[in-house]
Amino acid sequence: MLDFFKKIIGDKKEYRMMMARVEAMPKDYQFVFKKIQNYMWNHAGGDGMDMLKIQYDLIDLFEAGIVDGKRVLQITGEDVAEFCDELLRNTKTWTASYHEKLNNDIKKSLGRKIMNSFSEKVYEVVKKIPKGKTLSYKEVAVLAGKAKACRAVGNILNKNYDPKIPCHRVIRSDKKIGGYNRGNEEKKKKLEAEGYLL
Repeated sequence: MLDFFKKIIGDKKEYRMMMARVEAMPKDYQFVFKKIQNYMWNHAGGDGMDMLKIQYDLIDLFEAGIVDGKRVLQITGEDVAEFCDELLRNTKTWTASYHEKLNNDIKKSLGRKIMNSFSEKVYEVVKKIPKGKTLSYKEVAVLAGKAKACRAVGNILNKNYDPKIPCHRVIRSDKKIGGYNRGNEEKKKKLEAEGYLL
């Protein structure tokens, strides 16, 4: 175990410099970074060096968010565990394509119109729901490839204002209509107009 940490940290001075950047951040950013870092130590595979690279990129992301006046959860989203899982998905094989994906996620988090792959899958599933029909958040999560991510589906759809993506057709598993970023009454009206019986 000691050898593992020595291999990951390498030059202690360099590691201290990295953490000094974290300590210079606002308290909420520090708190979330350290929680994410701990999660990564516990879940990463391989020799850990690719994970350390992710942490450097995460610091860059957080510093950019601070400059733009963003709150930390505007960067990570409300589901921080899902954010971590996306970062860790390819830790054993850090490649240029994963680096590009991380940069795209950073741009998306800072307000640019770039979606991560799970968001894209969610929107593709929802686009295919016909008028008069509905899917539950759970069903959308399953069809998008992450059966346990129904809460993430709700967060993704809450940010959607594209009329081509009929997120009003996604409801709760108990058949209640659930939330809607234009108001629940508007969601109810849309469903009724399409012939869905509440």
